[in-house]
Amino acid sequence: MDNVSQPIPQQAPVQPEIPPTNSNSNWLKTLAIGFGIVSIGTAIAVGGYFLGTKNSQPVIESKIVVQPSPTPADETANWKTYTDKNHLYSIRYPVEFTTTISDSKSNVMDASGAFNLAISTELTNLDLNSYVDQKSSCSEINSKNGISYIIDSKNSLRFEQTPCGQTGSTDIYTINNGVAYHFSIATQANYDSYLKTLNQILSTFKFTNQNQTVDPTANWKTYTNGSLKFSVKYPNSWNEKGPISNNDNTLVYLNANESFGQGPEPVKYYVWITADNLPNVKLTKESIGEYTVYKTNELPSRSGALNAFITEDGKKYISVSLTPYDLKQPFPSQDKYVDIFNQILSTFRFAN
Repeated sequence: MDNVSQPIPQQAPVQPEIPPTNSNSNWLKTLAIGFGIVSIGTAIAVGGYFLGTKNSQPVIESKIVVQPSPTPADETANWKTYTDKNHLYSIRYPVEFTTTISDSKSNVMDASGAFNLAISTELTNLDLNSYVDQKSSCSEINSKNGISYIIDSKNSLRFEQTPCGQTGSTDIYTINNGVAYHFSIATQANYDSYLKTLNQILSTFKFTNQNQTVDPTANWKTYTNGSLKFSVKYPNSWNEKGPISNNDNTLVYLNANESFGQGPEPVKYYVWITADNLPNVKLTKESIGEYTVYKTNELPSRSGALNAFITEDGKKYISVSLTPYDLKQPFPSQDKYVDIFNQILSTFRFAN
């Protein structure tokens, strides 16, 4: 019998064995996850509650109270006040101090005389540096050595404890409206004890009119000549004398109150006035107001003289002269008295 191949039946693929599902385990996992979510939500809610509660509390700010600093007492409040109407300034000084006044100088001093602040003034057309350099008689006082200082808002130069003068001095210079102001105090052994007082006094100095021009001759004495019909003013501290002899053709002598040097003939300045003709010497022509003035220093004189011949018509001349005077070898304080001489000339008037 023929062998007939019989088909081999195919077997079904073997499926991997799947372990049976544990329903209890799945329930526990689900429960744990749910509990975690609930816990996180609760934590967020509780945290938000406390945060909101904290933020809703009122904020109490601590206040810092700053006490104002007490205003320093003005030690000069009850001091005396001196006002110089001619030179347009005022200054205050302690009640126990005194003042003395002359033509171009005021002195503020204590009762003992140990403290003496002198304030002098004069007209000038110089700037501050030039004035100091030209007017100071002490080599230590010059514009290069000065310390910048302020007097009532004006730039000034201060020279502290210089060797100038008999006991040394502290000097301050300033200029206002064409007037130079010089403050000077002798720096004696007790200067340091007065330094605070000095600075306080200087701090009270005020120019009483910043825009008004000073007339230093405002309250000077007046000499009047009725026959020749002219007048002229001179400083209050000077004295007036007539001719010294019958042969003296001088109309009047105007004598300064200062003298310089020792010995029987100290230097003393004076002005003498005569009616004269115009001399035949080298003359310098100037104008003073409406008058023509011719000046010279070449006329013979024992101590030298600066002569001025004043006329209004070129016919009649009045001679006004300053003695002593030496252009090449100046006498002590000569520049000061030349300035006063020019001020005297500025007051000369012919009667109408």
